[in-house]
Amino acid sequence: MRTLPSPPSTPWKPDLPSSFALWLIGTLLQLNSSLSVSLSSSASTPPPLLYADTERSADALYFGRVGVPDPFIAFAAHGKKYAVVGALEFGRVKRRSAFDRVLALEPYLAKAREVWPQRKPGAAE
Repeated sequence: MRTLPSPPSTPWKPDLPSSFALWLIGTLLQLNSSLSVSLSSSASTPPPLLYADTERSADALYFGRVGVPDPFIAFAAHGKKYAVVGALEFGRVKRRSAFDRVLALEPYLAKAREVWPQRKPGAAE
């Protein structure tokens, strides 16, 4: 029988990517206050939330129906699909994808830099 490793002795600190992703999703949902987080017809299935590129994630490719070589944020809310992509991919994703709404990443990065001036957020943060 295998035993699980013991937990680390230092307390867990959230890393910048996960904390920014949570902040970004919260901000997007606040900006779109009419959204409710409910896409699936089944109450037991949560709506998708992805941060991946389509070269490594079949889920991201299937969800957006477009190839994106750089990681991007994709989620569903109120029966619609959303993508948050960088400026280089914005126009192509907006034209060719199955996303209902495509948002530019740069305004959210600027806001993150305002909120956390001591950090240097990137696309993953």
